[in-house]
Amino acid sequence: MKTLSVTLMYIALMMLVLAGCNATAPASAPTVQPSVEAPAIAAEVIETAEEGTDIDAAEAAISAEPQSVGFSLDADQLTMPDDVLAEVVTTGGGGGGGCGAATERSLFATAPNEPVVELMAALDILGCNWQPGDAIIVTATLPDGQTLDFQADVEPDGKFDLPFQTALQDAPGEYAFVAKGSDGATASTSIEVRAPEGPRMRSYGDRLFLYGFSPGERVRLIAYRFAEANNAYEFAGWQAFNVDANGRLFIDLDDSAQGPLFAFGILGDVSGPVSKFAVIGAIEKLVP
Repeated sequence: MKTLSVTLMYIALMMLVLAGCNATAPASAPTVQPSVEAPAIAAEVIETAEEGTDIDAAEAAISAEPQSVGFSLDADQLTMPDDVLAEVVTTGGGGGGGCGAATERSLFATAPNEPVVELMAALDILGCNWQPGDAIIVTATLPDGQTLDFQADVEPDGKFDLPFQTALQDAPGEYAFVAKGSDGATASTSIEVRAPEGPRMRSYGDRLFLYGFSPGERVRLIAYRFAEANNAYEFAGWQAFNVDANGRLFIDLDDSAQGPLFAFGILGDVSGPVSKFAVIGAIEKLVP
């Protein structure tokens, strides 16, 4: 009887040992290694970026949106600097166009108020003598061969006007346009778009965009307000800013400096006066 009891106790002890082994290390369970590499990889990426050897990070910095600053006609900026004109007149920029004497279905690409067509210039793709009410498909072919399709509706006078604008990073060269009506009739045109050379300023509603300036250059934005009595623009105020490391800057105009009665120009410490392409209303010049 004693021998049987010892035997039973031995069997029970062995079963407990086996059960414990199965619970802690099953034969089919995968081996999981601790993740010790993740912190090292993260540290390496941060170190590379700080050393300036991360090409992606460098490209991202170049293409990042420029900083924005605000402009307002505060009392502190109302005193006219000695090196700007108290009054300027506007002059047409040229480059506009229309249907003229065209009698057949035709297509024109124009850049109103642009002496030279550059990237970021606003283009008008004008169609003449098309079927009123027709939906026209206009295909634009870019210098790199890429094509873009747009739709324009013909007005009762047989015309349609399609706005088209390139971006600063787009390729310069020939931009070709083909218009096709629902009856299969086509017309084509093209326009040469150049890369900007030197500093520029463009206007977009209540926002101005400066580009092409020297890195970090100090610039002065000069504001003029239209005076109906003199039929000219009179000095209204100014403010100084610094463009970013890429020579670019957004300037947001507050309510005190918005509307068609205002025109703007730039005086850069390095670039000098920028007015030929730098206006909401074309300013002839800023300095004598």
